Order: sequence, then C-alpha cells, then structure tokens
Amino acid sequence: MGRFNQLLIDFMMHKGLRMEEIIDIKKETYFNPEDQREIEGWKDDEAREIWLQIKKNVHTSAPTGLRREVCPFCHKAGLIQYKKPFCETCGYGERHGICGKKDAPNDYLRIIDAFNEMGMVCGRFFNSDYYENLLSHLEKESPHEVTV
Repeated sequence: MGRFNQLLIDFMMHKGLRMEEIIDIKKETYFNPEDQREIEGWKDDEAREIWLQIKKNVHTSAPTGLRREVCPFCHKAGLIQYKKPFCETCGYGERHGICGKKDAPNDYLRIIDAFNEMGMVCGRFFNSDYYENLLSHLEKESPHEVTV
C-alpha cells in the first residue's frame, strides 16, 4: 500500500471521527474497516490521482459538506464526471447503501438526518477551511513528501 492510499484512509478516518464527536454517530457509519481495505487495495497511481483530484477540488471549488468532490469512492467509481448510474458500481455504495437514494436506507442520509435532527448543517463542520486544513495536516504528517 502506498502513501496516497494511507492519506485517503486517514482523510476518511478523520472525517468519521469528527462526525462521531459532533453528532454522536459511530464513525463506522461513515468509514468502516471494509472501506479501508478497499482503499488499501487500490493501485498506488490511482490513489495518488484521487488524492490530487480531491486536493484540486478543495482548492478550486471550496466544497462543503460530504460531497462527491471530496469522496475518494466517488472519484474511484467515476462519479465526478458521470454521476449516476455509476453509483451501482461503487464499493462504498454496496456497503453503506447508495448515497442520497431517498427510496432506500443508506448511511449517507442517516448522517445528514443526524445533523438535521440536532439542528446543525453538515457544511458548517465540513467546510472548505476544514478540508484545506485537514489536507495540509495529513500531508505534513505523511512520512513522504506529497507533491503535485
């Protein structure tokens, strides 16, 4: 497993931990060991490209919330360019339910509902500043230098 795989795993783990702290929902609802194993199995060059795309999206579009622009699995499944029906091929969707699909239970909507039930907006806690800081922190902590 390469350093970009680990950066993606750490990225997802940090987001899961933040959710657990804010809305008292288990971090595994967002990112579980099976998700981690999938990322560990991605080719190094593919993980690198996904990391760089997420980083680029954060710098250029300032995404907030839990959007596809900052989701490694959406990038992997090609959802950034094509959107649905590629969700059907997403490993994350197989494990958590297809994100945003209102007619079927899924962890994504459970998380958004948990924020709403507490009167909070997800994007307030997962904003562009949060993503910028997290990416920077993870790259600094990475055992290898990360360059574009």
